[in-house]
Amino acid sequence: GIGVYPCLSGLMSITNTTLAFFNDACNRHDVAIQVSQKNDDGQFPIMTSSMFVYNSSQNNLIFNGLPNLGVVNPSRCGDMDCDGLKKDLVTDTDGSLFGQASSIFSDSEALWGSQQHGIGDFRIPRVALTSLTGLQVNINLTHPYRGISRTNSCSLRPAWGMYMCNFSTDYRMLIIESMDSDTEKRRVSPVAVMSTSGYIDLINGPQDQTICNGYSCQKRISTFMSIVQSGQTYEIYFSSTPPKYLRFRLLNANTAIKCILAVYYYSLQQIDIYANTLYVPPTNRDLRYPGLMLLDQPNGVTPTSPAGSNFFNRTYQMAYFAIDGNSTIEVKMSPLLILSFGFPPMNPAAFFSANLVSNLAALLNISPDKIRRMNVVSAASNM
Repeated sequence: GIGVYPCLSGLMSITNTTLAFFNDACNRHDVAIQVSQKNDDGQFPIMTSSMFVYNSSQNNLIFNGLPNLGVVNPSRCGDMDCDGLKKDLVTDTDGSLFGQASSIFSDSEALWGSQQHGIGDFRIPRVALTSLTGLQVNINLTHPYRGISRTNSCSLRPAWGMYMCNFSTDYRMLIIESMDSDTEKRRVSPVAVMSTSGYIDLINGPQDQTICNGYSCQKRISTFMSIVQSGQTYEIYFSSTPPKYLRFRLLNANTAIKCILAVYYYSLQQIDIYANTLYVPPTNRDLRYPGLMLLDQPNGVTPTSPAGSNFFNRTYQMAYFAIDGNSTIEVKMSPLLILSFGFPPMNPAAFFSANLVSNLAALLNISPDKIRRMNVVSAASNM
């Protein structure tokens, strides 16, 4: 490893460069661009332009090795691969390197199903595998594919250990940060990033970089690197209770690069969205009231919505919001409860008031006559 947590932003730009004589010769496989095999934590994207390739085999232009099994242990990455060798992105902006403008990224699912590497369907968060009725869903029906979301223009290049997506330069790295004070102490990974096009990718985060009396401190920061494509919608599920304060950024992008993200929450608490530190009200807010009051309306967040536009799907408990390359999106969980549409948010003290029955009925979306008040009698009173 590199000995410290990954930075929050970065880019390698290669331009006006000649790559010459990268071939297989004398029992040696020369590689022009090598993804660092020693960086298990996270590696920032590469963008190329105005390249000149001379007397070099295309098989030798780039290589992305498999994750290192040696760091899958409690002192380093825990029980799953870290992401440094699974979330790598190269963008040929003008086609001068690979022959056409394209995006090249890791074969993230290469070891899918490996118990040793801790990656497979058995690591998908339980909430993503459970229906509204509590039954297990067949995830292969809704999401039959694994790895970074791809289109028909993408094909696996085995010699590289990477996918190449021709004529597509709109892939970017998405940074997901837990801003909670327990970001190093409470594990929320694996994080599932599930595209509406049917792909599931799992993220573990960086390894433990701390030392306590000669041993690891069992601390790992909850900062995650994901590769996403502009124009797609991605659902995000954490393996434990989601952080109360999340921050999202698309690296090395502008307003033309935009996605819709949806984060699953276990509770019906109010979710506040901020774009570049400015609060953005939900698209279904009732503007007739000075406070936050939600209307029972369809999701109004679309690919053309401004960054920060948001909507909370009360049925599926998903907070949807738009993000683009010029915006930092902060998602904060409020202590206030959203009981139902047409009800103002309520704090816990007000919830457990004299109107507890009606509040519970509104929260559970059931009739008040379905709720009974139970009289608890101590067993000692019968002695």
